[in-house]
Amino acid sequence: MGFIKRYPIFCTLLFVFLLVLGGGVYLALGQMKKLDQAKDGYEANLRQIEQVSRGAVYDAETGQRIVPSSENREKLEARLAEVQLDLNKIRNNMVARTENILVPPADEFTFLPKLQSFISRMKSFAKANEVTLQGDEAFGFAKYAIDAVQPPKDLVPLLDRQRQVLQYILRQLIESKPTAILSVERELVEATPDQNQARGARNENKNDDVFTIEELVTARSNEFINTFAFRIVFTGRTDVLRTFLNKVSQFELPLIVRSVEVRPTSEQDVPKAATPERGSQNSANDIFALFGGNEPEEAEPAAEPVDDSRKPVITENKSRFTVVVEFVEVEIELGVKKEEDA
Repeated sequence: MGFIKRYPIFCTLLFVFLLVLGGGVYLALGQMKKLDQAKDGYEANLRQIEQVSRGAVYDAETGQRIVPSSENREKLEARLAEVQLDLNKIRNNMVARTENILVPPADEFTFLPKLQSFISRMKSFAKANEVTLQGDEAFGFAKYAIDAVQPPKDLVPLLDRQRQVLQYILRQLIESKPTAILSVERELVEATPDQNQARGARNENKNDDVFTIEELVTARSNEFINTFAFRIVFTGRTDVLRTFLNKVSQFELPLIVRSVEVRPTSEQDVPKAATPERGSQNSANDIFALFGGNEPEEAEPAAEPVDDSRKPVITENKSRFTVVVEFVEVEIELGVKKEEDA
């Protein structure tokens, strides 16, 4: 302390010198670090230039490379133009096919009425083709059709798109004459990724009619492709499955069959009967019973004797089929089509 008091100016200059020296050392170390980074970047650029000069790998199996030259650039640009043209043709073809069947989606005011109409039409169509359904079948839309829950406004177009695609798929299936349709599940497009992960891929223990498709199965790989899937369980003979798959493969809509599971039917593979509605045949019989009798029934014709010699030696048993079908749509601007009911 005495030294500092005796030589204050000298001590001050010494302190300033030490600060300047420390700052210089710090700056020097920082510049040395930047120099090392610049050297690493320079060497990386040299390696990249060397790699590019040897050409880009065109075929990994043969090791064929394309050397960067003006001639090869013109060839690649011409090839890229051809690929883009083919891609546009595919997209336009998909849009044209889709627009021939699908119509502009419903809004938040017409979605529920159209959904109820869709369910009613499908049940009538199944009955006309002698296909048995679950008594409370809502074709994947039980939350909205039975519970009358109004979906969020921003999800209505996607849900109605699902409805229209499912209507097409069900028509192809019912026309294939299955014995019964045990369940119809749609992909839960309303759920967040976390909710989908929590549900699991199979959804066997759920009491609803939606499921989550496995990531390894779906074609949903980037933001330019939109997909949603359906899982349908039905019973019938093998020719029913064959006919249904042939109908789907006509590609009137961009549908891809992702999986098919087959197993023999069991006693549980029977749709549950619907609760009798007012005005049904059971209700009419109850009215007749109040007056001491039942409604007269028409006499059934006597069964013709069966000739054992005409019985087939091998009879094909019924099977239970589980089919996952995915609808694929390229995200491009769709043309405007005159609105009509699906």
